[in-house]
Amino acid sequence: MKVPLMQRFSADGNDNENSIKFLSLQAIGIGSLAGIVTFPAVLGSLQVFLFAPLRLPCSVPIVSPIVGSLAVATSATIASVTTLSTSLFYQRFHNSLASKERNRAGTRLRYSFSSSDLGFYVTAVGITFKLFGGRFKSVLPSSIHKSGAFAHSFIPAKGQQYATTKEKLILNSLGRKHGCHTCGNKRSKFYVGDHIPPNSLRKQGEQQVFYPQCNKCSSSQGGILSGNSLGNTKSKLRTHAFAIRLYHLYLPFPFILMAIRQFIFSNCTES
Repeated sequence: MKVPLMQRFSADGNDNENSIKFLSLQAIGIGSLAGIVTFPAVLGSLQVFLFAPLRLPCSVPIVSPIVGSLAVATSATIASVTTLSTSLFYQRFHNSLASKERNRAGTRLRYSFSSSDLGFYVTAVGITFKLFGGRFKSVLPSSIHKSGAFAHSFIPAKGQQYATTKEKLILNSLGRKHGCHTCGNKRSKFYVGDHIPPNSLRKQGEQQVFYPQCNKCSSSQGGILSGNSLGNTKSKLRTHAFAIRLYHLYLPFPFILMAIRQFIFSNCTES
């Protein structure tokens, strides 16, 4: 079985000093860490520097999930390239300092890459993103007058009145579990019942619900709505780039795919 390799030569540099054939566990670890940091960083950057200026919230039907899936795919691609580049950079640096015997020692992973691998990385990251509870639309900013990026559970609102004591207890429980529906904050001392749609925007006969909302977002929302600044769409968006969840975890699929290939290659060679 032929293993596709982008670069093929010995780790000790005898074949080509600029190429890598094997990756050490240290190179794999450092590359994985780079990918873990890069994935949520790119997602957050897209949210703050692209989606917010474009005034694109998570609450737009059809459009938000599609745009969100593209953002996840872009972040997965950049994180995977960063993972590979960092591991190769470290391995080259390590090889330039270590002796040939030391380079050959220890557990190593055969390096392999082809352009088609990027499709596998993106697909695998997208699947794990969903398995870990992610929703593509949730990588976009929240609109303060609609259900936010972290809106999971709600309770019915009985008219325009504030939440009752019993309802506040339920909202606090939902807030600690899912976070503020607007910004994702799970550490608020208490959560208020956010009317969606807000009282000032409710249409005749429209049903309202309560979502848990932290005090900071509630105050911001109240100031904007009472200030009659609804014409400024940008001011109605709330970014949440630092609200990290399990679905932001990036698994090092470039190395996982290399390990699978090495396992198959070894079995085929032995047979």
